[in-house]
Order: sequence, then structure tokens, then C-alpha cells
Amino acid sequence: MEYLKVSLKEVQTNFRSFHLLDDRVHFCKGYFVDSLPR
Repeated sequence: MEYLKVSLKEVQTNFRSFHLLDDRVHFCKGYFVDSLPR
């Protein structure tokens, strides 16, 4: 699913633009569903 691919920098930029990027935010590379605890 290449069309869903987004760079880490782009995600961080989007978080920053909504004032959501702080020291409590941690990014996990991969699909969202695979990053959730089971």
C-alpha cells in the first residue's frame, strides 16, 4: 500500500502545525494497526 506511505518528517511537521508535538509524543514506524498494544 504505497499510497499510504508518509515520511516521519511529514508526520512531525503535521503534529507541529497543530501544536501537538512535545516531549510526550513518540513515533512508531510501521502500520498504525501494528503499532497498537494487543
